Amino acid sequence: MKVKLPHTGMEVPHDRLRIEAYEEMLGHDGVAFRAQLYDAGRHLGVIENGGFGGPTSFWQNTSGDRSAMVRFVEACRVDGEPLSAEEWVWDNLVDEYQTAVAVADLKPGESLVRGLSEDRTWDGALCALAVPATLLARTDSPLSNAVVRTLREVSADTRSWEWWSGSSWMGLSLPGLSV
Repeated sequence: MKVKLPHTGMEVPHDRLRIEAYEEMLGHDGVAFRAQLYDAGRHLGVIENGGFGGPTSFWQNTSGDRSAMVRFVEACRVDGEPLSAEEWVWDNLVDEYQTAVAVADLKPGESLVRGLSEDRTWDGALCALAVPATLLARTDSPLSNAVVRTLREVSADTRSWEWWSGSSWMGLSLPGLSV
């Protein structure tokens, strides 16, 4: 049974894995983070990145946990293709967690918007807007100019944007938004 994660699109062999504790800080060349990874309530280990431009790693509790995660990584896919490096799985799990938290933190009348790079993957830009999703779906929204200004401030280099509909990511098409 494959499960497609809603925010990263990564296909995983099961949906039991959860990040239950996450902490981050600015590192030398990016964000350093630690994420405690659990399988059905059992602690497996820590997903970690030191913020120095190196890969994201998984530090297991036991050799059995390592073996289980090797099998998990080998079964993961994006667009039907295996991921080229183990660190992509760890990064996708953390991205999925961070986005799910941002969705859960939305207040009534807010929408979540994310930036995409040229290859249509999330570029790290994530923004809660005080604009109802129904207005983001309209190209003639009276708030279009304000939304475009806000997103340019968040990330001037972002190629395109998507908004969370509550069940999937939808393209955001506002005049003046594409780079």
